[in-house]
Amino acid sequence: MKITDIFKSLSALFSKPAADIKFKTLTEESLLSQIEDARMLLKTTESAWSDLGNKKLDDLFSKAFERLRMDRKIVQAVGRPTSDYIQSMEKSLKGKARSMGLVKAIDHSTKIITNLLQDLVENVDKILANKKSVTINDTQVSHGMFLGTLQAAKMFAEFNGYLLATLGHIVYSKDGKLEIPKYMLIYLAENGQAYLDLINQLSNASGRYSIINEITGIKKAGIDFKFSDSEGIRPNQLFSVLGVENIFLELFSLAIRPIALIGEVYIDMRHQYYESIKEKKKWLESHVSLIKMEMEGVDPNDPTYLKTKKMIAFYEDKISEYDKKLQKYED
Repeated sequence: MKITDIFKSLSALFSKPAADIKFKTLTEESLLSQIEDARMLLKTTESAWSDLGNKKLDDLFSKAFERLRMDRKIVQAVGRPTSDYIQSMEKSLKGKARSMGLVKAIDHSTKIITNLLQDLVENVDKILANKKSVTINDTQVSHGMFLGTLQAAKMFAEFNGYLLATLGHIVYSKDGKLEIPKYMLIYLAENGQAYLDLINQLSNASGRYSIINEITGIKKAGIDFKFSDSEGIRPNQLFSVLGVENIFLELFSLAIRPIALIGEVYIDMRHQYYESIKEKKKWLESHVSLIKMEMEGVDPNDPTYLKTKKMIAFYEDKISEYDKKLQKYED
């Protein structure tokens, strides 16, 4: 999405009277908590991917692609939008990302996002300008970049977990039935383009990608506009710093409602989020174990194989419960 279109959307939203918007305040405590939890989720999914290693991951993608091409039952179980998306992922990579290949590009992006979150923690005072909070309907471009980066990290980590689980289910399903919760498949289809846009933008950045440098550049140039200032905004002035398109501002604009609402209740919901991540860690570890057994040709009737499948089903039920509870905070 072009920055000019993002500004049109946000300007229309923020130009409404504050009483009509009913957006709240994001405190420094809430922001730091969300960054820490995003880092924990990212580390959880990164551990699962690295435990398999690039060769097994390449094999996993290849087997999944082949299964989706050849097995109509699997396509039907996954859903046509998610199936088409997974099969098009490699072709959608651009520039350096395509040269790296899908698995290495994902790994490369994970490392960059991990560094970006560390940058946010170390520079939160600069971004908040010592105000200790952000009022949503007074947000500036720098706040949008900050919150967009946080949203990108959450989306990227969640997506990696759901993607790995889906690929596993596709590969070791023997009867064309998938036990993975449907909402995870829908999540992949709905967030797939943003996920690939993020990988492409990070992989093709020159030098060390730094959100803080971009935010500093915006402030120094005097173009840290308020989104609510519909008359004073000159989005084209941001092109030299942020480019014509910027995935972080795009994710901020798409997620502004949950960002605003979560800001008020995050401390209350944090325990649920933490428990959800713990379950996802066990869930992904079980998937990795089963994927390894599948790759090594272990008999599907082997007791350990069957036990691991049951564990995956158990954790997926628990994760679904937590995710439903967390969703209630946003609805």
